Amino acid sequence: MSMKNNLTNWKLLLFTIIYSVVCIVFIKNYTGCSPTTFKDFEKENSKIIVILPTYETTLSNKFPYATAIPPKDKKSPTLSRGYIEPLYKNSSKNMESYNYEDDLYALNESDLLESYYAKKASIISINIIPKENPVVNAHLPDYLMYKNVNITNLKEFLKSKNSLLVEEPYFSTILSVSKDFNLNPLVMFAIAGQEQSFVPKDDENAYKIANNPFNVFYSWKRYNTSIQDSASIAARTLVNLCKNKPTNTDAFTWVNRKYSEDKNWSKAVRSIFNQLQDNVSYWK
Repeated sequence: MSMKNNLTNWKLLLFTIIYSVVCIVFIKNYTGCSPTTFKDFEKENSKIIVILPTYETTLSNKFPYATAIPPKDKKSPTLSRGYIEPLYKNSSKNMESYNYEDDLYALNESDLLESYYAKKASIISINIIPKENPVVNAHLPDYLMYKNVNITNLKEFLKSKNSLLVEEPYFSTILSVSKDFNLNPLVMFAIAGQEQSFVPKDDENAYKIANNPFNVFYSWKRYNTSIQDSASIAARTLVNLCKNKPTNTDAFTWVNRKYSEDKNWSKAVRSIFNQLQDNVSYWK
């Protein structure tokens, strides 16, 4: 009985071997399949286009793998410095980079603008009263303070005296210095009239005298400079000497104490000053 079973097993084994050999031969000869690599396959099938996935790196605050991570819910979750996007169906659409510093800048700019407008409003709400410039030499009596004189009248008067002071630079310089010291120009010309008779043009030293027609520092011979310098010294001396003038004392009389050794100097200057006022009008 055991011999019969052994014979059956040997037959089954032999049949299996024969069947396996037949299958291998058939597969090799009739299907033509053999183990090939990807390169061999690409050579034999050159017309087949194989597209491999590519990975690009973009400069953005988004994670480079953001689109590969599906969101857990419909709302897009955020991270500290990145943003996980949902998987868009249209993956070919270019995604715009988002920069969080832009939001911070806009926020700061908004705060600055609000601060600026608040400060501007507070400044506008305050009534700013401009400070008025103090009157120069306000201590002078009214008739000595600067006034706009009629230039035509003044020049006609000087021409009647054959005065070199009607010419330039003497005429304009005396007017300019008078304005700077808030002093009536007729006072300056009156002093020049008393000291040097308005500097007649026919005097052989007329152009030297015209440099110092006020005889500051004793005389034009001892101190001969320029009309700008001598006029400034004369004007400053008049203004300074009037600072301590008593209210009941005439200005010319008070200045006479130190300006001239001639006690009648003030009377002569006052007389010429009145004569100028009679012939030269003031502009209002």
